[in-house]
Amino acid sequence: MYAQPQITLGNSPWLQHDEIKPGYPIAINQLAKLDIDYSLEILTDGDLNLATTLWLTHSDTISTEIDKANIAAEVMVWTYASDDFYANPAGEKVAQITIDGVEWEMWVDQNWHDTSGKHNNSWVYIAFRSAQPLLNIKFDAAELLRHSIENSFIPSGLYIADIQLGTEIMSGTGQVWLNHYRVDVVPIKANL
Repeated sequence: MYAQPQITLGNSPWLQHDEIKPGYPIAINQLAKLDIDYSLEILTDGDLNLATTLWLTHSDTISTEIDKANIAAEVMVWTYASDDFYANPAGEKVAQITIDGVEWEMWVDQNWHDTSGKHNNSWVYIAFRSAQPLLNIKFDAAELLRHSIENSFIPSGLYIADIQLGTEIMSGTGQVWLNHYRVDVVPIKANL
């Protein structure tokens, strides 16, 4: 990969941080909804994709230090890829599902790892790829996570360390214009 410019909410376990972002990590089993809504324009002569990435961890706390050993899963939601980007996400295609009118292919690798070879830990990699290229979308990531849990690809007791929106650039030059980006975390209401 050439570059991966992104917007990050929360604290990535891949990076050192000066402070812990409030509200993270987010317990998956406490989510009613996780609405991710964005609209972009991409002008490029290169090969890239557009993806939301959720790094899932085992712990309900995040360190300010790099903590790759805590990574349980990487969930990518691809909504766009240029014609010459990778033909498929990593792993194998395990399902085709429709949620809220969007058709998704689901790809899974149960033993994904740092492909640079710098680190030897492994985690579950899950990719949801939209059947149609979409630069303007609103989807409920909690529904995608619930589908992953119901089909035993990940356990329910994980936490979302961060939410990223970005492009994986493999070649070329270009520009990405972000028209709007909104993430709404809606917890399950406690019975009082």
